[in-house]
Amino acid sequence: MAALNSRLQSEYGVQLSVRIGIHTGPVVVGKMGDSDHQENLAMGETPNLAARLQGLAETGAVLISDSTRRLLGELFDLDPLGAQNLKGIAEPVQVFSVRGERLVETRFAAGQGKALAALVGRDQELALLVDRWRKATAGEGQMVVLTGEAGIGKSRLVRALVDTLTGAQYLRISFQCSPYHTCPNAVSCTPEWQER
Repeated sequence: MAALNSRLQSEYGVQLSVRIGIHTGPVVVGKMGDSDHQENLAMGETPNLAARLQGLAETGAVLISDSTRRLLGELFDLDPLGAQNLKGIAEPVQVFSVRGERLVETRFAAGQGKALAALVGRDQELALLVDRWRKATAGEGQMVVLTGEAGIGKSRLVRALVDTLTGAQYLRISFQCSPYHTCPNAVSCTPEWQER
């Protein structure tokens, strides 16, 4: 925002003021209007609450509801603003101001927050990974590909492997997929380099 404002100010003498409100929930989307003038509109409590948060925000601020905060995990640093009474909303809403992105090792770690779920029923898979690690460190080249549906514990299994390697010297390269970032070859990736 600061870079955009600087450029707009220097080139056009214009300064942007932005306030953002975000709420997560169900939305009804539909066409409204007559045959001459139709618009696709998002309707319901979710966009209404987001608009109320936006109206509450100061210039340059991003405010989020508690439902959005729960989905973010530990990805962002937040300041709690307490329960707020918002026009048209029956109950007070817990509101948070977003300070910025939190620096975390991986999105998996950020999503887990402080408490990491126990690894359950993956002893055989973890043993296989540890065995491949031992073979690789003995000079026998190895590669393991973990695949499966989202949410079955692939990242948790990798974290368990990393936890077993405490004290070992290695270079770890992590790639995480994201629908919001794409590489030129159309494969989503964010590399993370860490020397251990």
